[in-house]
Amino acid sequence: MSEITPYGIVRTFLRIATILASVLGFLTHDARWFAAAAAFGAFWLLGDLLVNWVIGPMGEAAAKLLSGEDISPPGSAAPPESAESERRGDAAQHPPADH
Repeated sequence: MSEITPYGIVRTFLRIATILASVLGFLTHDARWFAAAAAFGAFWLLGDLLVNWVIGPMGEAAAKLLSGEDISPPGSAAPPESAESERRGDAAQHPPADH
C-alpha cells in the first residue's frame, strides 16, 4: 500500500470529483455537470504537471543544497584547473596598464 500524502489526498479528491461529475452529467443531461467535470479534470492535470515539473525538481534541488551537494547541471562549470589556466592566460593577454 502506498504512503498517504497531502498530494495523494488532493489527487484522489479530484479524481473522484471528475468521475462523479461526469456520471451526474450523463444521468441528468445537465451541461453544468460536464463543465464541473472538465474543471476538476483540468485541476487534476495542472496539479500533476505542477508537482512533476516544478515543485518536485525544486524540492530535490533544495534538499541537495541543504546537504551541501553541488546543484549545478553536469558540465556547466569549468573544472578548477582550466579556470585557473584561463585566468593566467587572460592575464598574459592583457598586461596591467601603466599610469
